[in-house]
Formats: sequence, C-alpha cells, structure tokens
Amino acid sequence: GSFAPMQPSKPAKQWSPDSGSPPDNVPTLEVLGQGLSKKLENECKEKVAAASASAGSGLYEDAEFPASDASLGQSAAAYGVVDWKRLSEIEAPPKKGAGGLLERAEGVGLQKPAALNDEWLLGALNVVGGNIEVVERTFVDMSHLSQGFVVVRLWAEDPNSDDDWAIVVVDDRLPVGDDGLPAFCRGAKPGALWAALVEKAVAKRYGSYAELAGQGGGEKTLRGMELITGGKARELPMVGPKQLSDKVAMATCWAGIKEAFDMNEVVAVRVDSNTNGAESQGLVPGRTYCLIVANDMMGGDQQMMKLRGFAGDPEWTGKWSDQSDAWTSRLRQMLAYSKDSDDGTFWMEFKDFAKYFTSAYATKVADDQWNRFWVKSRWMDETAGGGPSYTSWRNNYQWLLSLPRDTQLTIELSLPD
Repeated sequence: GSFAPMQPSKPAKQWSPDSGSPPDNVPTLEVLGQGLSKKLENECKEKVAAASASAGSGLYEDAEFPASDASLGQSAAAYGVVDWKRLSEIEAPPKKGAGGLLERAEGVGLQKPAALNDEWLLGALNVVGGNIEVVERTFVDMSHLSQGFVVVRLWAEDPNSDDDWAIVVVDDRLPVGDDGLPAFCRGAKPGALWAALVEKAVAKRYGSYAELAGQGGGEKTLRGMELITGGKARELPMVGPKQLSDKVAMATCWAGIKEAFDMNEVVAVRVDSNTNGAESQGLVPGRTYCLIVANDMMGGDQQMMKLRGFAGDPEWTGKWSDQSDAWTSRLRQMLAYSKDSDDGTFWMEFKDFAKYFTSAYATKVADDQWNRFWVKSRWMDETAGGGPSYTSWRNNYQWLLSLPRDTQLTIELSLPD
C-alpha cells in the first residue's frame, strides 16, 4: 500500500540508500525477510570450509569455544559438569544418520534448567520447538555433523546494514553431568539435542554459559524468541474474565490464534497471574507455554488446543487432561494422544484456555518476507502537540496509511535507549 505523511509542511525529499540516514518524517520502504545477505552467505561458506579443513578426517574441535571452564564461565564443579561429550556419545544417532538430528525434535519438551538458570532462553527454545520448520531454519548448516560441527544463525539486528544475522559455528561437544546427559539444556526424552546445540551457540555468542543465567519472564522469553527467529512478537487478542460469555470476543480470540497458525507463526501463551485459580488447575503462573495445536475438531463442534510447558512442571488437571475421563479410544487415535503425566504437554478446550490464559504472542520468522515502512521523526517545538485534549494535538506529525486489500499490519514505536 501507500504510506504518505499528512504533514510535514515541506515537500518530502527523495532518499536513496547511498545518501546515508533518511531525513526526518520521510516514510522509507524496506523489504525484510530475505534470509542471509550475500555477505553473510559468503562468511558462512568460509567458516564451514575452515571448520571442515580443521576437522580433516577426524572431528572438529572449536578452539574459540573449547570444552573447558573458560567456556562454562564457572568451574565445572560449580555446574556439576563432569565431562564434555559428543552427540553420538549422549544419544543413539537418529535412524537417518547424523543429518536426521531433527527427526525427533517435534513434540519433545525441554526440562526447566537446573544447574544453569537460563529459563528465558530455554523457554524460547521450548516454544520454537513446537514448529519443526522454524527449528530447521535455525541451523544454517547441518551437513557437517559427521565432522562434529553445525552452523547456527542468531538474530543481531543492525539498522545500518542487511547483515541482521550472526553466524555461529559450534562443535557438538556438550557439557554433561554424572548421569552422562547434558548438564544444561535437555529434553524430557531423546530428541532435544538440537536445543542444546542452539544453547551452546548462544553461549558462544555471549561469551560463556554463565552469561546466559537469568530468570525467565514474558518479556525475556520474547527476546529469546526474537534471538532465535529474528521475528518481532505481536500480541494476539485475548478474552478478559468478564468476556467469557461474549461470543464476539471469543470468536475474535480464536480467529486470531488460528490465523497465526495459518501463517506458520510460532505462538507463545502465558498465565501472567493466578487468574481464576489457574494454579489450582495445574497451570504455572509466569510460565511461557508453547501452543502446538489449535484446531476445530470433531466436525467443528470442539475447539481443541495442545500446549506444552517445561517437562516436570505441573500440568492441566481439567477436562482433556491426562487424568480426564473424556478421552475415548477414537479420540486418542485421532489426536495421537499418549498419556504421560511428566512431559509438560497437555490438551484442553479453547473455552478453558480463554478462562485461564491471559496473553498470547505470535512471532513471524524473519525468512518470511514482508515489507516495512519506517519513519524517523521526533516530537519537538510546534510538533510536540500533546494529547487529544489539547487543541495543539493536530500539530503532531501524522501519516496516512492506505491499504488496497486486507493486510496483516503490525505497528511498532521504538525509542532510543
């Protein structure tokens, strides 16, 4: 569509990328979601070639992030780390060989971190893991697992260039505890080593595993999702406690969630407080859950949802929980349902979801192309018109956005730090 300023007083100047930063108040079009720039593609090829040459006929060992206390950021004893092991020493290789690392990833929840409190990152990985296509895009190169390394991309937005990804090469040696399993990121069952590799790439990017420590929370988890996907999270419409009987509000909420799934976005949902006694129903206030499935089932008569928290968390105890007698053999087969009270995954009806969950966010992956108009402006002097209660409000800068067809629109206001 078109995006034109209703005011400034002077005609808009033409701007080109070669002229530096665009002048104030001129809408600038950017096409985003192009994946890696040519420069980063070449950088990736160079890093892969160097790692492959270093491995030779053996396995690659990352000298920049060695299997040592320097990479941990603490003593191994402080984290309960007794050794570093290769993927093949931790789990039986997938049937498809090293390249099939992701074949078991979907549906495998992560455990809440113990030794390393990086819940913000693991919460994001737990959510992203609900969409295997997004997980696949996180890895730029998995073809060299036979040489013991992978290449991960992490979002590092640079407003002055197209190089918005950081390319990180890591070997497949992971710190393990005395049980031989990963000391930090691990799954409820085999199939989550992809997440441990991404965690290692983030640790390398930040300098050490110790730099990842920090409590979780909605904002921090959303930042973690942005780091992995490159996408900005948008808030989906939810139903307030007084709107549960409002058919329009319920329909709007359900339509927003379904639309996010149709657009192949990653969806995170939260119980921000003990709403309506959520904790007594097995839900964890403050936890970010992955929404795996949201669909009309049983001839459209049932709106069913499948969610996942951390493995070992309490789980939903209402209708369609593991203990519910609503399950029939036919439904178990239809929904591929298996009773596992400790995997963090559960089913529930949308009406129960609307009653207890308070916020939902959908994140588009940065490879999915979209257009962005952006304007650099300021409220200053006569353009600082104040709010609508002031007659000078009309002096604030304004822009008119014309859309020729139904369009998914996200508006973001960002201020300097």
